[in-house]
Amino acid sequence: MEDVWQLRWQLCTEGEGVYTASQISLIALRALTRLVDMHKSIDCRGVPYHPIPIAKKLLCGLAGGEAASDSTGMEQRESLFVIAQSMLCNDNTVVDTAATLLHKLILHNDEACAKLYLTGVFMFAVGYTGSNYHSIAKLLSDTHIKQNFRSGFAAAADATDLPLKERSILGNLLPEGLLYMLFNYGPERFTEVFVGDFDSPEVIWNFKMRKHMVEMIKQHLGDFPKRLWQNTCRWVSEPRAKRSEAKRVTQLVLNLFHLNSYSFGGAASTSTVRFPGLPTKGWRRSFSATTTT
Repeated sequence: MEDVWQLRWQLCTEGEGVYTASQISLIALRALTRLVDMHKSIDCRGVPYHPIPIAKKLLCGLAGGEAASDSTGMEQRESLFVIAQSMLCNDNTVVDTAATLLHKLILHNDEACAKLYLTGVFMFAVGYTGSNYHSIAKLLSDTHIKQNFRSGFAAAADATDLPLKERSILGNLLPEGLLYMLFNYGPERFTEVFVGDFDSPEVIWNFKMRKHMVEMIKQHLGDFPKRLWQNTCRWVSEPRAKRSEAKRVTQLVLNLFHLNSYSFGGAASTSTVRFPGLPTKGWRRSFSATTTT
């Protein structure tokens, strides 16, 4: 009972709670957001303060010594993991507030931003099924290519030496067309595409593809969201795991979908009518050679 404070509240109190679990989470997130806003990260000239404000240090686990532990015995560095895990909540207001708080925590905070992927927040964000995606897209836009997850040659390579899919932590989660939407057009355009249906030479994305992606992420997470109700646990995120066969099949399906829409034409021969001049014959030969090998 000393370690699990939720159990103490359940056993030592009577009656129904004033707030629901989602309302309590929202109040806590708003209080932390207010705390971060009170400790400014930049001065009136726009120059970042150094060292970073103490509020960010504590929430991001950058403070050492006695300050690294709170009264419940949980190490303070776990705070960032708990905030990231609130992205798994089904309440759209809680998810939006959590994304906003995480975005404020990583601004002018390179050390915390580079290791944000360890919290699993990118998988949680992409697996979110709501349509209020602007705050999440803003967080992804400012962090997805700043993650320190590469190793070997890729870690030492320049940005121009690697394709966007290799530089982004979202490379194994989203199609390359969506990545370029986020990278080239920003969070507003990415939100519009991600929650909608688009069929163009630049990007193909629809509800069925998003649904399939969310199902794969839920399958990967397993019972982790349910275990959060029992007690606070931590998601262990691998830096960049090798692609599983499921991911290979998913990528193959997406590639076939693109080729079928623009190379083979389909019933209405859309490849030649909507987009004249596409090298459909070359694509057919390349696709046939790939499938035979």
